[in-house]
Amino acid sequence: LMEVHILGCNALYLSYDHDVTHTAQRIACSVDRSLPLWARADPRFFFNYHATAPLRAAGADRWTVPVLQGFVHHHESVLNGVPVDVLTLARRSARLAGTRFFTRGLGAPDGPEAGEVAHWVESEQILITGGKLYSHVQVRGSVPVLWAQPPRLMVKDPHRALLLAETKQGQQGFARHVSAMQERYGPDIVIVSLLNQRAGAEVTLGHSLCREVVRLQDPGVQLVAWDFHAHCRGGHFERVRALVKLVQDDVLRQGVFEQDMRPRSLTDATGPSGPGGRGAGHV
Repeated sequence: LMEVHILGCNALYLSYDHDVTHTAQRIACSVDRSLPLWARADPRFFFNYHATAPLRAAGADRWTVPVLQGFVHHHESVLNGVPVDVLTLARRSARLAGTRFFTRGLGAPDGPEAGEVAHWVESEQILITGGKLYSHVQVRGSVPVLWAQPPRLMVKDPHRALLLAETKQGQQGFARHVSAMQERYGPDIVIVSLLNQRAGAEVTLGHSLCREVVRLQDPGVQLVAWDFHAHCRGGHFERVRALVKLVQDDVLRQGVFEQDMRPRSLTDATGPSGPGGRGAGHV
């Protein structure tokens, strides 16, 4: 039943000639494109990795195509009279991928998923116009501390508590998670917490997250706490603009990845600067 549900969820994507598991910046700057498609895929988003083991063992590289679970949408538009292509990709991690209430927080400290968090999604927005590509990436995931939440049917259940383990292993897991983010996306990290700050189990979780950030003492990591429930109560989601304004300086400072897509001469393509493009930061 689970296999039928997953295969029929309309959220699986693949490409025979483009690596859908990597961002535009990684493809341009760090991916070895001489390797087969599966060998250069990001293992975090290679959902059928285990299913394709027999093909890889047999050397059937052409038949081993990475499958991405997430969301892909392409939109053509015109901005100030200039054609614009907008591509949105959301890549869901295959690590700690479980149902909402059964999978929470950091992976087991002594397991293969240590430092990973549940429900990790890498979202990339690509804009192509005037022969140039612009890419911005942001990520989301479960609160990166050791915690669990017994599933209950009632949303506003006073007995719906969370199980929090604020141990040294949890501290190491948080530090490992942040280190992995900085290695993949850059040293400038802005953590946005949407947790409830007024009442309930989320308050405890928010305090734990704050303590971990303070304990880390990394000037490149900052925490922005914004109570989504309080600000958007009653379905007023337009109030998210206040959050955008709150982090806009960080977004502008980090910038976007820019790549020249126009045809170039062989000399330009293989010159000292390598593949055309300049780096970006990360929120």
